Amino acid sequence: APAILILLVMVIYPTVYAIWTALHDFNPMLPNMARLVGLRNFQRAFEDPLFFATVGRTLLFIVVSVSLEFLLGLGLTLVVFYLIPVGGAFVRFALTVPMIMPPVAIGLVWRWLYDGQFGLINYFLGLFGIAPQLWLGDPTTAMGAVILVEVWQWMPFVFLCLYAGLASLPGEPMEAARVDGASTWQTLRYVVFPMLKPIIAVVLLFRIIDSMRVFDIVFVLTEGGPSEATVVYPFFVYMQGFRYYKIGYASALSWILVVVVTILAVVLIRMMMGKGETERS
Repeated sequence: APAILILLVMVIYPTVYAIWTALHDFNPMLPNMARLVGLRNFQRAFEDPLFFATVGRTLLFIVVSVSLEFLLGLGLTLVVFYLIPVGGAFVRFALTVPMIMPPVAIGLVWRWLYDGQFGLINYFLGLFGIAPQLWLGDPTTAMGAVILVEVWQWMPFVFLCLYAGLASLPGEPMEAARVDGASTWQTLRYVVFPMLKPIIAVVLLFRIIDSMRVFDIVFVLTEGGPSEATVVYPFFVYMQGFRYYKIGYASALSWILVVVVTILAVVLIRMMMGKGETERS
């Protein structure tokens, strides 16, 4: 009974309440004036130009950040695994630091680094005669600055997963390829990468799903500015709900995100189950 009670209070009630607010025109400042509007909030999302602009920015953020994380993580994995195996343990330990740091602390540190007057980035650029930039205050550079922080924080996740996958691969196929005269590149392309495909797919899906939910870094670094240049989808939901008090609309937006993330999660689970069945067979 206590477990069921906790489940009702912590999971079921918030879920039902979120569905209720998504179907109502609800303002928390006027709770007694809630109106049932049905699916109007969902319809409103697909009629809102800001919604599509936010989706476009979010897709840009996901594609660029995940691509950079994967390419850098894969490159670092190959370098550490094949070229510096002795110091690999230290590299793995050092790269866990950005992952375990609180996002707020990361945001504050990078805000100081990006500072237009006292930031270290502009200081080092000044040594080469480059004028200081307003990294977080210019719409043309703000999104890139946020993406850089995201890549710095989560590239180690890609590295650690790929490194573990590479270390778990059987050595016989690679030895056979070398005996047959395959070069290092041919061994990687035709032997290593095909065996890493399931792990690569899982890592990419994890990072795509996680990137769709980014909020804290954007909030600390730019608060969606300048001129909404860094408003990604979760921050757009926050703005509608807690700045403009359109709780019903924000709930509908949240449920749209839940549906998309659920679809990606189902794909991830099926890929993992398919990999397990293949290994058992």
